[in-house]
Amino acid sequence: MFAWIARTRSGHEAMTWDPRVVRFVVQHTGSHFAQRAMEGGRALGSPTGQLLIASLIVLVLALSRKFSDMVFVGTIVAGAHVAIAPLKEAFGEGFPSGHALGSMTVGAAAVVIAWSTRLRWPVLLAALAFVGLVGVSRIYYTAHYPSDVLGGWALGAAWVVVGRLATHAGAWGLRRFQEGAL
Repeated sequence: MFAWIARTRSGHEAMTWDPRVVRFVVQHTGSHFAQRAMEGGRALGSPTGQLLIASLIVLVLALSRKFSDMVFVGTIVAGAHVAIAPLKEAFGEGFPSGHALGSMTVGAAAVVIAWSTRLRWPVLLAALAFVGLVGVSRIYYTAHYPSDVLGGWALGAAWVVVGRLATHAGAWGLRRFQEGAL
């Protein structure tokens, strides 16, 4: 999806449906509660907010002695934050949304870690709320087009999947090496 959006956006300011989605979001978030929620999404979605949430996840994993998961979350979130500057340089200032990329990376990494536990559903719901709120707030404040947000989400999800596959491949290789098979 990221490649499709990037290719479609290439040389264009916005996708044809972007302005309609922006109008819809702005028109339907006029209540006091919605405005407060958008402020919360902006704060949580900032690099500081994302790193704070990721740090709390890493701390919980460290206290639970889940060191490989701790390294996975720390590495995957740091990698997403490092990658955003070259991505913006390659595709243009607005694409992809760094807030959407970072929030998806934090949320998806938390879900991947919690999936095999009894916390899978609460973590999934919290991640969906966090990622959705951050993305909608970027559109509400007209900081990004919806396609920028979708591109960030797609890249963040792909980044977590690739990172998890690499983590499992590395663990498999280490076990094989320790067994003397490599």
